[in-house]
Amino acid sequence: MTVSREHLALIVVLAILIYLTRIVGLLLGARQVPPVVARALHYVPIAAFTALIVPGLAVPVEIAPRLVAAVCTGAVALRLGKLWAALLVGMAVYWGLRAAGV
Repeated sequence: MTVSREHLALIVVLAILIYLTRIVGLLLGARQVPPVVARALHYVPIAAFTALIVPGLAVPVEIAPRLVAAVCTGAVALRLGKLWAALLVGMAVYWGLRAAGV
């Protein structure tokens, strides 16, 4: 297996960027984060989760069970505020609809 120079350069640059962000985090130590940044960081997990889920909803073959499961997942997440419960309900609804042939 060979790796092209472009791919190798991309891997090296991304590795450097990853380690630089980690080093900056360590150098900041116990400094306080400004309130604006703290508020913005509060939304990072849900933004990342949304970025992972939304492309999967766009599959035209299984749009109905995926969309229903996503709505149920969102409702549980809003009601209970527990991500694990929302994921559990969403998976159960999706698998139930797939088993029912919807």
